Amino acid sequence: MDVKKKATELVKSCGVFMMATVDGSNCPQMRPMSGKVVQDNLVILMPTYSGSRKIHQLQKNQQCQLVFTAQDFSSWTSLTGKASLMTDQKKTHQLFEEFNKQSPEFGKHFKGSDDPNYGVVEFSTKLIEFNDFSSHQPYVLEL
Repeated sequence: MDVKKKATELVKSCGVFMMATVDGSNCPQMRPMSGKVVQDNLVILMPTYSGSRKIHQLQKNQQCQLVFTAQDFSSWTSLTGKASLMTDQKKTHQLFEEFNKQSPEFGKHFKGSDDPNYGVVEFSTKLIEFNDFSSHQPYVLEL
């Protein structure tokens, strides 16, 4: 099985997914996310509020996990890696338009790409776990 290909297909098909960070007490903190741009090697870019709790948590501990589930629950994948707030303003401005195209609701959250509350989380995948419920077998791939 091409684990990376299967995981990438699932990631691209999901609208809402879960993101886990680690808080100051070393406890996982989960939250739903939506909107993403998937790049090569499963680098995932996600819009966020730049002052959110997740950003404060990532500044202290970049370890992060994203979980994507097929709409029919036939498979799911977890991506483990590191995430941080993107600092390249030219790139965040370009991504603003991409996120806006994905969801008409996105524009209601931020005044524009120059809004100081707008930020982009850049997640780099280090480990993929893909689970296909028909085989009950997890497939793991380190990148």
